[in-house]
Amino acid sequence: MSYLKNEEEVDTYIAEIFRRSMEHPAVGPKLKKAALKMRVDYTDPDTVMMVDMGSSQVLVGEAADEYPWDVALAMTADDGHKFWLGKLNFTVAMTKGKIRTKGPVTELLKLLPLAKPLFAQYEEILREDGRDDLLNVTR
Repeated sequence: MSYLKNEEEVDTYIAEIFRRSMEHPAVGPKLKKAALKMRVDYTDPDTVMMVDMGSSQVLVGEAADEYPWDVALAMTADDGHKFWLGKLNFTVAMTKGKIRTKGPVTELLKLLPLAKPLFAQYEEILREDGRDDLLNVTR
């Protein structure tokens, strides 16, 4: 059983943390400077997300589907959720094939440390929405 039930929940929670990352005083300027266009194809539920760091845009669903990208990731929405809770090691998940990549992944890996201060914000998003049920996940 998936933690996130539909495309709307992926948008409400995962896309929202990407949106907030662009506004974060320490993280946002670094993402903008990197100007990376990242596509993420999620399964269970199936949806696509486009994060354009240079223009601080986050698109989900059909709006994201045809957008040009530099690096692409594919993973389950549960793994995306676990990552933002700080309970999924990105590089280990890549090594084990849980996250599949295309494009210059080294550029993305350079930005990975910027995610850590956002883990608490992701938890805050869930709590604000009364979704404490999504906080208890297994690795």
